[in-house]
Amino acid sequence: MRRSTRCGTLLSGSAIAAILLLAGTLAAPAGAQQITSPYDFIETAQGIRVFGGYVFTDRGTIDIGPGSGPVFGAGYNIRVSGPFEFDARASVLPTSRRVYDITPTDSATLRADPKAGLVELGTANLSLLLVDATLRFDITGPRTWYRLQPYALIGAGGAFTLTSDNTAEENLPTDVDLRVRFRNGFTGHVGAGVEWHPARRFTLRAEARDLLWKIHVPSGFFQRGRIIDDEQWVQTAHLTLGLAWRF
Repeated sequence: MRRSTRCGTLLSGSAIAAILLLAGTLAAPAGAQQITSPYDFIETAQGIRVFGGYVFTDRGTIDIGPGSGPVFGAGYNIRVSGPFEFDARASVLPTSRRVYDITPTDSATLRADPKAGLVELGTANLSLLLVDATLRFDITGPRTWYRLQPYALIGAGGAFTLTSDNTAEENLPTDVDLRVRFRNGFTGHVGAGVEWHPARRFTLRAEARDLLWKIHVPSGFFQRGRIIDDEQWVQTAHLTLGLAWRF
């Protein structure tokens, strides 16, 4: 009887050891099958942001348009469907433009160089309000890739004069129209950017836009030989960095 009991105890111990070994063997492959995805879904659908940056402008053929300068503003975005978002923003651009008088110049010289015969008298400060509405396409959809969300955009808006100091034009002749005014008008833009999601509520956005606006040329600049258009569409590059709060 003692031998039987001892054998049963040994068998029970061996069975328990075998079960534990088998369980460890099965658990190891199960743990190895876990896959970490680089994609994370975005739970928030809206956001507000503030941003700042710099605008590089094209002043036009004869250099009378607004110059480059810093820009700052605020924006709002909301997810419409799938990878598409609606984005609206308003920004202020403090800038300046050059004031020119003209001198008699032969037509051959003006054909070779439209800016020939222009005499700069000074600069006129102005500030512009830019508003736009944008359709944004998120390349990764409503999710991030390693917390990054690249996107492309296209939209339209308007440019409006907030303030304008025309003191430098006081010495211009009154019989010739050389007084430039940046007229309120339509703008269009395309661009791209990337949004970084370090937290659920806060994101950082870096963005580049190519914005088109129109420059109107006063009639006094149309001398014989100077070949220019009375309305010129020019490009402006907008580079901005913004901080957003999502909800």
